[in-house]
Amino acid sequence: MDFCNELEKFKNKYDKNMLSLSTCTDAPKSLPSTKEFDVSLIIITPISLIVLISFALFILYKKYSKIKRKKNIYKHIEHQTNQLLHEKMCNIDSYSIKYQMNYH
Repeated sequence: MDFCNELEKFKNKYDKNMLSLSTCTDAPKSLPSTKEFDVSLIIITPISLIVLISFALFILYKKYSKIKRKKNIYKHIEHQTNQLLHEKMCNIDSYSIKYQMNYH
């Protein structure tokens, strides 16, 4: 690992020197990197994103399901109140009407 780090340091120095020097036209302007992709980083990043997104969606689901449940309760209470008021109005009308029936 130390060898790779030293090669990377040499590459950085070479790249800096080649930017300032323009006399060598045949030499490459930069060297390829010796570092490989870190496999653990490639694996951990998508997994952590999936976990975070799932957690956020779960929290949002819980929050909005409670709000939706409260709205349904209010609608149900409003419906019951309207139904009770309608029944009271019907009862009031039936008590106030005088029936006139002819007897033979």
